[in-house]
Amino acid sequence: LAVAVIYTYFASEWARGFMGPPVKAVCRPVACVCQWVTSGGCARRLILLAVLCALWAAFTIHRWGAIPSRLDDITSGKTPLAETVWLAVSAAIALLLACPQVRGCL
Repeated sequence: LAVAVIYTYFASEWARGFMGPPVKAVCRPVACVCQWVTSGGCARRLILLAVLCALWAAFTIHRWGAIPSRLDDITSGKTPLAETVWLAVSAAIALLLACPQVRGCL
């Protein structure tokens, strides 16, 4: 249902006029955060990166305990499957965010 509403919003000029004020109210905070990140310099982006990494590490340690220090522990099956998937997806997302060439392959 959400996909249909979003498609209708983009495809219909009437829907854009009708749903415009609520959509603007919802999108304004997101746009504000995006503008804050993109308009700032390198220091602002590094601070945001440090906060995101700290949140990731805190969630990972809270959920599964200490992060495995050796790759052999992960690949040998000593870690639970959910933790292995979490670490793999986290690494893939970090690679996609850091490397435009990898994003271009998608």
